[in-house]
Amino acid sequence: MSKVRFSMRKKKYFYFLLLLFGMMKFGVAQEMKNNWFFDVGGRGGTFVTNFTDENFINTGVFGVDVRVGKQTFGKKEWEQWHRFPSYGLLFRYGKFTNSRLDQKMGLLFFLNGNIANRSWFSLKYELAAGLAFWFNPFHLITNPDNLYIGSVVTCHINLAISANFEVSKNLDLILRGIFSHSSNGLLKMPNLGVNMASGDLALRYYFKNKVKQIITIDTINSFSPVNTFLFYYAPGACKSRKLFNPPDQISQELFFTSTLQFAYYRQPHPLFRYGAGLDLMYNSEIIYHLPDELKRKSNCISLGAFASFEIIYGRLIINMELGSYPYRAYPFNMLIYERFGFKFLCDKQKKIFFGAALKAHAARAEFIEWIVGYQFISWKDKKFARKIHFSHF
Repeated sequence: MSKVRFSMRKKKYFYFLLLLFGMMKFGVAQEMKNNWFFDVGGRGGTFVTNFTDENFINTGVFGVDVRVGKQTFGKKEWEQWHRFPSYGLLFRYGKFTNSRLDQKMGLLFFLNGNIANRSWFSLKYELAAGLAFWFNPFHLITNPDNLYIGSVVTCHINLAISANFEVSKNLDLILRGIFSHSSNGLLKMPNLGVNMASGDLALRYYFKNKVKQIITIDTINSFSPVNTFLFYYAPGACKSRKLFNPPDQISQELFFTSTLQFAYYRQPHPLFRYGAGLDLMYNSEIIYHLPDELKRKSNCISLGAFASFEIIYGRLIINMELGSYPYRAYPFNMLIYERFGFKFLCDKQKKIFFGAALKAHAARAEFIEWIVGYQFISWKDKKFARKIHFSHF
């Protein structure tokens, strides 16, 4: 049986690599003339445990990161305001020094931008998110000590800062500091999550000479702040930590969750907006935390109030929220909750959006939300905002 399972896994990884190669080949073939690059680096780092765990002390990771991406040069206005970011696909392979974690592969979408930029040097940030595929997740018999990863497929988030040095018009040398996190959003237990601190040394090769940056923005004196009301509905699912107690008690049941959100946002600048709103949330797993006299489905409903900040990259919006509970039936969780995710405006009028977000308490996942929403009222201030200056540094 184990041989069959291993053979099936090998096939999955082969198809994954085949899909990755096809996407890379198609992207390069279609857009090579438009400032595409290839970036490969060697990575090394250490596992950061959530608590003292002797089985995972001094666990390291070594691997390779490969990026295929496109460097923007200011063709669209948001590219200039964000100081010419780049975006693309990141393929990651990692080998852990601890056999309980073994190996992983990842496929992520990345977006990075400039913190500081000179002709020969740039300091950049990078945001990336996607999927990771694990070779040796938790198994009750063969790998019971791995309480960090309970499923073959997890979400993977990558945050990095890098120093890029120009070697030639086609080649950059890159030093990166990286923090990454893998979790399945409580879709399967166990799910403590894997946190990694690492660094890499990479070379980035541009298929064509770098395109000269376009700078048409000097000062915007006609930008009016935009006010928007929106709502979204976000269903989801999660497992129960309370029902996970190996080897005696392991629940396979998935619990339904949902969020209905109403919010107001104000956008004072082309790059960001802030707002506040209300969350009406339902999590059927909560019933297992309630005392017997309160075990009713209606007590799985809670009301949240939140403040939000969003960064805008054209149609892509990165969302961060911090909220609290004006109402909940039983306070077994912390009073404060967080949400981190993205929205993508998909229609011509930029009213309909979809996305995903992770709701958490003190960075501990509660569930993943799958978002569908609508911006139903928008209006601009009657008076123009003060002049907003663009600086190319």
